Amino acid sequence: SMRRVNRRIKEILYFNEQVALRLPKVEWEVDHPGPKDIQQGWYEAFQDEFERLHNQSRMAREEMRLCKVKNRMLQSELDMLWLEREDVQIDLDDIGLAEHQEFELLRRVELRGADRRKNEEWAKRVRLEKNKWKVDDVRKAVIRKKRVDLDEIAHDLKEKRSQDFVSTVSFWKRHDHKKAEKDMLKRTVREKRKEAAEAVEKLGIKNEAIRHTFDAVISGTLDVIKNGSLDGRSGKKDFREDPKAMCRICGRVYCTCDQEKTPTETYYHAVPGAR
Repeated sequence: SMRRVNRRIKEILYFNEQVALRLPKVEWEVDHPGPKDIQQGWYEAFQDEFERLHNQSRMAREEMRLCKVKNRMLQSELDMLWLEREDVQIDLDDIGLAEHQEFELLRRVELRGADRRKNEEWAKRVRLEKNKWKVDDVRKAVIRKKRVDLDEIAHDLKEKRSQDFVSTVSFWKRHDHKKAEKDMLKRTVREKRKEAAEAVEKLGIKNEAIRHTFDAVISGTLDVIKNGSLDGRSGKKDFREDPKAMCRICGRVYCTCDQEKTPTETYYHAVPGAR
């Protein structure tokens, strides 16, 4: 990790400082050896220490370079991770904004639905109130006043009432008689309508004069129709059997064959580019 690399860099720096302090002393001892140092082996020890310090310092410099490279790599990876974290944070912000917009949209939909239901409820209340206080429809009464024939039929039925209906004191008998009169009134109206429709038809499609005239015309031309036969019709030929109208190779009226001479001559020439 970067912490371990930084700790190692500090250790190398401390070692270089110690080497920088120790190396001049060892170098002076090597350059100014005494007789006792040579006899007791200190001169060789100082030479070995001098070589070790030089070698260790070079290795420390190489290790310092390696640690710096590793530190830069870790720092670049850390920067990439920070960038990814920022991207993730931006994505989370976008998701939160989209979620907020969705909730806002749902809230607006709920408000519109509540407003629509309120308007429908108000319209229903207004409609019910209007139906409650509306004026009764007089259309049927107006039409009934203009129907003089119904009054005539009712008057005729009233005159034809029997003695039982006039003299009875029973409510149900009078009710049954009145119901029978209403049914008779409806039946009489239907019959008169049927008679009126038949009268209109007699003036139109069932007119006797028109029918007799049509029958006379058909009777006069019946002999001509019977004498006609299939032989009297104009001859018809199959278009596909006419060699002058259709090519026998390609089977088309406008010949598209690439041959210069076809077995049959047609009235039409080949159309360039036709398929």
